[in-house]
Order: sequence, then structure tokens, then C-alpha cells
Amino acid sequence: MAQNPQDPEALRNSLTREVTTDAYNIAGQIFRGPQPDVAHVNNDELDQRYLQAIHTDDRQYLMSEAARDPTQFLNSIARLSDAGKIFVPPDAGIPQEPPLPPGARSNVPIPQPHPDALPATFKQPDQVPAVPAVPSPPTAPGPVPLGTPPVGATAALPPPMTTPTPSIPPPPQPPY
Repeated sequence: MAQNPQDPEALRNSLTREVTTDAYNIAGQIFRGPQPDVAHVNNDELDQRYLQAIHTDDRQYLMSEAARDPTQFLNSIARLSDAGKIFVPPDAGIPQEPPLPPGARSNVPIPQPHPDALPATFKQPDQVPAVPAVPSPPTAPGPVPLGTPPVGATAALPPPMTTPTPSIPPPPQPPY
């Protein structure tokens, strides 16, 4: 394909490269070194925050966290689900963004995640540290569905939702 300055794809790729390079340079000027108001939180602390928000039904916090970093949020929810602490429907998934076209990629380095954000790897199975025993709540058998109040909550629960009876009866079902 010829590099025509009027070609919309070439123009889009050129703008994407320029914006990406400018963003990298500007970020280096604004964020110089560690920031005192930014803290790195490990996965266990993050999972506990989300679990507490689920137990207190803090939907505003959960929605803001899901919008802030969807991949991190869904990974944390998957860890909580795998541990049996919450129930998540099986059709939930992590959305994948398509990669940029080759002509739009910039030559700036991709930021690496903080070492605490990566799972620890071990060369031998005997190097894996033992998992500490976590006391389980005495009256919480099974997974806790989303929106369940914490154990021991004394607040009155709203009445269960009921579906109104339809005014038109459903059509008859054919025999099988």
C-alpha cells in the first residue's frame, strides 16, 4: 500500500504513534519517581477490600473499581470465587482489546508491572511457602453470593422481591 498523506489509515497510524510518544514523554515529566500518595497493594489486601465491599453491598465502590481497572477487578473476583468466598456466574469473562495495527505502534517502552503485582514463581515445588491457615467464619458454609450481608449483621433486610403475576396466561406448552 502506498504511503499517501491523504490515506485515512496512514493518517490514523501516524497520529496514534505521535500521541503515544508524546504521552510517554509527558508522563515522564509529570510523574518523576515514586509518588507519596500512590501505594502498591498486594493481591490479598485487594481481595479483602473487594470482599468487604461485597459484604457491605458497596456497589458504588465496586463499580468504580471495575471501571478503573477491569482486568485487575475481574482477576480479584476470580480469585475470590476460586477460594469459595463468593459465587460468580460462569459466563463472566475478561474483555480483551485487539492489538494496535503495526503501523500505529510507537517505539516507546511499555511500562512493566510492579514486582509485587506479579505472582511469585518457584523453580522447585519444595520452595513454595506453606499457605497459612485462615480461620473461617463459624456460620458461613458454602460460597457467599454477591450482595449477601456480612455474618452477624443486625440491620433489617428488605422484603424479598416478588414477581407480579402476569395478567395474560402463558401459551400452552406442546407435549413432548
